[in-house]
Amino acid sequence: MTMKIRTLPLILLTMISSLCQAEWLLDEKNSSLNFLTTKNSHITETSSFTHLSGELSEKGKATLHIDLNSINTRIPLRDERIRKILLNTEKYPNAEIQVNVDNKQLQNLLVGQSLQQNIAASLNLQGKTINIEANVSIFRDENGAIHVTTTAPVLLDMVALALDQGVEQLRELAKLNNISYMVPVTFNLIYNPLPV
Repeated sequence: MTMKIRTLPLILLTMISSLCQAEWLLDEKNSSLNFLTTKNSHITETSSFTHLSGELSEKGKATLHIDLNSINTRIPLRDERIRKILLNTEKYPNAEIQVNVDNKQLQNLLVGQSLQQNIAASLNLQGKTINIEANVSIFRDENGAIHVTTTAPVLLDMVALALDQGVEQLRELAKLNNISYMVPVTFNLIYNPLPV
């Protein structure tokens, strides 16, 4: 019991420290991450991940956590196949994107003002990390929330992510002629300020 009482302040301090480093937290309800897939050369469909979380620090470091089990292609059987065959969510339930935004520009961003940036990011998926770039618009609204929105799709290469074999297995199961290895991704992320 004594040990628990003594360690409680340390746990609280760790939690408070983590919150202090994050000036904004992701608004999951109003944020979105969508991607396009193309099959049989001409049929393109929109899908999404519905459970997102993340934070944005005053130094401009943004983190996005993606619950891979929340994939939504609007076809339950396809969702299940993607979870098991392509994403292996039993072993790798999450993906993470880390971005560094110009913190000086972020701090100087006025309400109603937006800026355009080409940002470098890292994507960690199934223990593999690749570098990606995104053209984004960053906007501060009247409530102090920061909106980060793609102005052009981010192209993810399934070969670079070592997911091409999984794509082929999905193609065979669905009896398709082909599935494109290039996947365009768009996002609209809203980070709400933490209460002072």
